[in-house]
Amino acid sequence: MVGPPGPRQTAEVDPTEGASLRAREPGSDPLWASWGLGVAALMDAHPRAVDAVLGPMAREVERHGVLDAFTPIFLADEIEALLALGQTERATRLCDALESYARACEDRWPLVAALRCRALLLAATQQPVEALRVAEEAMAACDGLGMTLEVARTCLVAGRLARRSKQKRRARDRLEKAAALFEQAGCLALRDLAVAELARVAPPVVPCDEDVLTATETQVAQLSAFGHTNREVAASLGISPKTVEVNLSRIYHKLGIHSRAELGALVGRRTPLAAPLPEWGNP
Repeated sequence: MVGPPGPRQTAEVDPTEGASLRAREPGSDPLWASWGLGVAALMDAHPRAVDAVLGPMAREVERHGVLDAFTPIFLADEIEALLALGQTERATRLCDALESYARACEDRWPLVAALRCRALLLAATQQPVEALRVAEEAMAACDGLGMTLEVARTCLVAGRLARRSKQKRRARDRLEKAAALFEQAGCLALRDLAVAELARVAPPVVPCDEDVLTATETQVAQLSAFGHTNREVAASLGISPKTVEVNLSRIYHKLGIHSRAELGALVGRRTPLAAPLPEWGNP
């Protein structure tokens, strides 16, 4: 995510009424507040909330083709939310508009955002090979970009697609870079998501015979060792807090320990980062 694009004219939209556009300096524009709300919802994994805030602005793009320095900032987030909601037709129209603008302007960042969205769209429409190719094109466009969060988000998408394509080494490289950049930027929710993907590429290491813990117990052990509560572990794995509690009891018994502190001492950590929070239902 980035700050205002500078002293250029952008457009003002009333998110609640879908009002027509009018030129205005961006410094105190309420659009930035709307975008901020959308980003907060994105980080909380609530795509409907993202669409509720950013959707009216995106509809102005669909009606008028209005694209300026501000538009790519919110449009990429709206496309991601629409894909999470299964609204591929709208996402396709907006992605086409964003990519058209990106290829016509000299700023490389909109192109990175457009290619990242295109990769997500291809993945959502069951075109994994092409999705990964476009994601890698987005990675190449990131070279020297100097925008930490945009590069990190692109690494996350490329790593996730590589994982799904069973390209473990590439997935690990991309996801480790994403996690490190999110950590550097202080974006902990997305950092945790990158670490969650890493755990799916290379399951967490538990220093005991690999047959001691089941797959679910291993995941619960890893998450709990990183300090997450039972409720957070449950949300990450899609199970109930009671199931987490039952699994922890089994883990403690099998490993001969009695607390999370002892568990943390046993579970090997691949990186100095926190463990995962849930994503938006992507495989």
